[in-house]
Amino acid sequence: MKNILILGCTGSVGESTLRVIEENRDSFRLIGMSFHSNSARALEIIEKHSPDFVFTNIEDSKNAIKDVSKTSFEILSGSNDLESLLTIDEVDIIVSAISGFAGLEATILAAKTGKRILLANKESIVVAGDLLMPLAKEHKSQIIPIDSEHNAIHQCLLSCKDSNDISDIVITASGGPFLNHSIDELSSVSIKQAL
Repeated sequence: MKNILILGCTGSVGESTLRVIEENRDSFRLIGMSFHSNSARALEIIEKHSPDFVFTNIEDSKNAIKDVSKTSFEILSGSNDLESLLTIDEVDIIVSAISGFAGLEATILAAKTGKRILLANKESIVVAGDLLMPLAKEHKSQIIPIDSEHNAIHQCLLSCKDSNDISDIVITASGGPFLNHSIDELSSVSIKQAL
């Protein structure tokens, strides 16, 4: 039995991970979760999966679940609690699915744990890959990309006999906020809009 900690439990990757856990209850258990503001969905997850630990930094979210849940769990918040949650011995796998730049702190802390990290937060690699990857290597944490394009590249590289045979890897921007913009519209996109 592997104990899973999902960071960003109420988002799309978190929901997909929960489905995998539900379909494989003999192999996986949700030991902990984090969420931001969707306290109604978080409460449903808590009642269904009975995690031991629930993390949120939003006071309103914390208040919305702690007095309502029929399930017993420890509620955590703040950077110290996040670090404690990530380093709990019983946690086997950390799913880093907090979207955007907000997921960077948790991913860096996870890299220091020596645990397997399933990384959906590609922004962590884009923004701080030169910091994150050496940290993971130093602490013997295994980072496996689970976002679709990055996982596909990861799988291709696993079958590669010699990485020196690869000169470039190109990921196209297939979606995002500018998906339906014309070339003319794209030429006037500001940095502020992109961020």
